[in-house]
Amino acid sequence: YKLRLNPQKCVFGVESSKLLGFMVSKKGIEKDPSIAKAIIEMLPPTNLKELRSLQGR
Repeated sequence: YKLRLNPQKCVFGVESSKLLGFMVSKKGIEKDPSIAKAIIEMLPPTNLKELRSLQGR
């Protein structure tokens, strides 16, 4: 595949790291907790316009 790494952007020897919205660690791949926290703390829609906005319509 001729993969090239930029040493200035690489991080080695860390326990975990964020990558494309996921936390990658030796335990595996998990969703980023900060994204889940934002969704959990989000207020529920109170009218039809807000509901449609949440659905992307």
